[in-house]
Amino acid sequence: MMRRLALGLALSAIGLAPLVVARADQTAPKEITCLEKIPQGAKRPTVEEKFPGEVIAGYEASLDLEIKHGKGETPLASGFRIASGSEAEKALKSHGFLIAEPDAGGEFSIETETDGDRAISKVRIPVIVAPTQSGTRSMILPELPISVSRANGETMTFCTRVHLVTVTDPTAGEEDPKPHPNPPARAQIEPWPMMWWILAAVALALLVIGLLIRYIRKQMALAAPGLEKQKRLPWEEALLELEALRVSPLYDSRSGAGAIRAELFDRISDSVRKYLGARYGFDGLGFDGLETTTNEMMTLLGRVRPGIPRVDLIQTFLGECDLVKFARVEPAIDDCDQALARAVSIVQATTPLPGLGAQPSHDEPPPAPPPAPPPPPAFSQPSPRASDSLGNGGAP
Repeated sequence: MMRRLALGLALSAIGLAPLVVARADQTAPKEITCLEKIPQGAKRPTVEEKFPGEVIAGYEASLDLEIKHGKGETPLASGFRIASGSEAEKALKSHGFLIAEPDAGGEFSIETETDGDRAISKVRIPVIVAPTQSGTRSMILPELPISVSRANGETMTFCTRVHLVTVTDPTAGEEDPKPHPNPPARAQIEPWPMMWWILAAVALALLVIGLLIRYIRKQMALAAPGLEKQKRLPWEEALLELEALRVSPLYDSRSGAGAIRAELFDRISDSVRKYLGARYGFDGLGFDGLETTTNEMMTLLGRVRPGIPRVDLIQTFLGECDLVKFARVEPAIDDCDQALARAVSIVQATTPLPGLGAQPSHDEPPPAPPPAPPPPPAFSQPSPRASDSLGNGGAP
């Protein structure tokens, strides 16, 4: 009895063997979908693969890889991509799989850790299960090419294994399945390069307009510049300076020490010299009225045409000022009054008449100068200390 049972089992096993082999052959891929490329001297990475054995049609499944490779090698440096129209893409579609798009929620990821002279990269490749027929069925995930960039610039390619997976319908576990509503709408992402140029141009235009408005407001906020104050004419400036000296504390204290009167003489002389240099344009010839000696000033005045009135008065005045400044002659109080009167007379005598080149001043008119007495002899009333040096006339 036992012999018959053993013989029956053996015959059964022999009879079923061709059927099992045939079924196994039906699940094996019949086309080459991936070719490995290992450069000479390179070592193929060690790969541990994990893919779910059962998935739901229409959902995402991830192929998880743990790649052990050299430290100078980088798996999937540019991400996981399959060229359009390649054998790998055709094989995926024919077997009912699609590569998940990043914009659709599928997220490719890679994390690399170093371990001595080796590195371990953990890769997640999302795929969409899209069978062409409904119902529970077995599907094959074909081989996928994985590229590895080496430190010397070479690229190595190895292939993953074939994975068998059972696919079920989303409603396979329901006794009375009902139609599901459509999923909520998703925002469509459409690249529009021209829009970026338009937005950049609008932003630049707004920036320029803003800067222009700011500049205009800043200019409007500034006080309107007033008319430039016109410079006084030389004779007006000289009369104002002489009048300021006449009412100055220095003139009021001329009855004090002789040094005060000497300084007053010097100030009056400077006003006249500066006036003569500006009046006749000696500054443009390189002769500063304040730095010109009496002889140089008289030489310059003698060259002016038409001739200058009261040249003798100018020479007498400048000579007296030189005596006070260089000869240390101490002037009297009356000498200071006469010097100021002579300075005013010189300015008035050399002021051009209206219509002969004089230009009216747009500034306030100068105060009326004191009446100029007829020029008396120089130092007609010298002080006791200066009588021996000046003599009767005091002319140089």
